[in-house]
Amino acid sequence: MSKIRVTLPKLHQGQRKIDADPIRHRVIAPGRQWGKTTFLTNQGIRALLEGRPAGWYAPEYKRLGEPFRRILKLLPPELIRSKNMSDYRIESITGGVLMGWTMEDQNAGRGSTDTLALVDEAGLVGNVDQFWHECISPTLARHRGRAIFAGTPKGRNGFWRLGCLGTDPENGSWSFHAASSGQNPYLPPGYEAEAKQEMPDRAFRQEILGEFLDEGGEVIHGLEDLITPGATKIEPQEGRTYRAGLDLAKTVDFSVLSIFDDEGRQVLLERWQGVPWSETTRRAVKLLEPYQAIVYVDATGLGDPVYDQIKAQYPLARSFKFTAQSREDLLDHLVLLFEQRRPRLLDVPAQRTELESLEWAARGGKLRLQVPDSMHDDIIMADALALWGMAKARPVEIILG
Repeated sequence: MSKIRVTLPKLHQGQRKIDADPIRHRVIAPGRQWGKTTFLTNQGIRALLEGRPAGWYAPEYKRLGEPFRRILKLLPPELIRSKNMSDYRIESITGGVLMGWTMEDQNAGRGSTDTLALVDEAGLVGNVDQFWHECISPTLARHRGRAIFAGTPKGRNGFWRLGCLGTDPENGSWSFHAASSGQNPYLPPGYEAEAKQEMPDRAFRQEILGEFLDEGGEVIHGLEDLITPGATKIEPQEGRTYRAGLDLAKTVDFSVLSIFDDEGRQVLLERWQGVPWSETTRRAVKLLEPYQAIVYVDATGLGDPVYDQIKAQYPLARSFKFTAQSREDLLDHLVLLFEQRRPRLLDVPAQRTELESLEWAARGGKLRLQVPDSMHDDIIMADALALWGMAKARPVEIILG
């Protein structure tokens, strides 16, 4: 009999403890970079090697690619009977099948009879508990299969409700495992301590310690309190000064103009796409002129000649070059202003959606703000440019005497 060597993803001590858990359904809610997807990859490969059918569930289609590519890279080619990356399906010579599904599809898993369900980034799906009951659970019934839900907490949503099943001492079918990011020994030394210094407390507790918070624990929390209900525009007022930000469209993105007054109130937000640069220039100048706002314009790459056009017609234009560092500085400044409850926003749903999508991510050993790849960030960057000149509030000691 020929032997084929397979190297499984190595599990750290915290992952090994969960791997040894005999409970049928497990909910894992650790902080970022703990190794959730690595753990699920390990489980998926083992199912393939053992000849068992399994399903891999992700919040959206694009999140299936990376784990499936990684599994194919770890499996020796002679073990793979067939693969289809369009449908995200891998079959091994041992009879194991791993099928990828997106939780955007309400028919996901229908017709499957699996022994294992692996649910990645479960915290991002608000109704994941409903999806479990309607889609995943029936696929496991025939073989009395097991499920593993893994994700970073995102408030007390469906993922939290599944976690509650695991903390109920009378429910012997579910277990719950919480862990901080620092449990991963492969992270840079001091990762957790540095995150505690750099991140707002709520974000640190959710994203690093893996806590389920009463609210969503977003980067910008309490956003609804900063929005003026029903307000979509505020006309220019005598005696006010204005600042604006213009983020220019890249490919399918939007060009966005955002204007704030000297008290931090947003007075105008407009966005458009699919027009020539000459039309973008005309629209921006027309919108800016009534406010006589100083406007910071994205002058990076293709935006440079557009800025020149705007500057020629609107002398109050100022250029802003985006680099990795300047972008990071812009976002940090924007979030700090929101923490200080400074800006007041117009009631624009697209703006609310973008701001709520801001998240912390580890890149290059540091935590940085980012918007998920599937989301636009044009409004965020226009807001950040407009508010760039707003000074941060400084703590002042007041002595009464």
